[in-house]
Amino acid sequence: MVRSRLLACDVIAAFDRAVAAGYKRILLVAPTGSGKTLVAAEIIRRARVQDQSSLVLAHRREIITQTYDKLVANGVRTGIIQAGVDPRPMERMQIASISTLWSRAFRSEAMQRPLAHLLVVDECHHALARTYEKIIEAYPDAIILGLTATPCRGDGRGLGTTFETLIECPQVAELIDLGHLVKSKGVRAG
Repeated sequence: MVRSRLLACDVIAAFDRAVAAGYKRILLVAPTGSGKTLVAAEIIRRARVQDQSSLVLAHRREIITQTYDKLVANGVRTGIIQAGVDPRPMERMQIASISTLWSRAFRSEAMQRPLAHLLVVDECHHALARTYEKIIEAYPDAIILGLTATPCRGDGRGLGTTFETLIECPQVAELIDLGHLVKSKGVRAG
């Protein structure tokens, strides 16, 4: 796995360089609150401008809602594949609950698999789970962008079998020094 450490403002350029170098499975590691979703939203917006389809996989409603809000704020019309949400299958950008997509498009044929030139896997440390692996395999020509704050899994399995290159963003202390995050304060409970 190739590694490069970058300032947050260079992340999109690093993604573009990785794609230009022929990498199709790119892992972006950045701390919680550092703007991974905003970076992904801009990459997705640019893909949309080039008339490419994108699909974001997420495992929690909160992440789906947060991603949807960031994409809409970035001017990207977006559909959501999630239980209880009216589908908008004609949108070239879809955010999918991993369990809903698996159930509707893989275990059954209740819906067609959405097109994806770009597949973004949020919280991609989950990508080694069978469901994620099968969905990723279903998009062999897509650029895969994995987002995570925690690339080290508790079970010791690495992400190198899923991703080819790593873009490592500044960590919390560096982001505080750069003025992108505020210094945290500890509060004693009780």
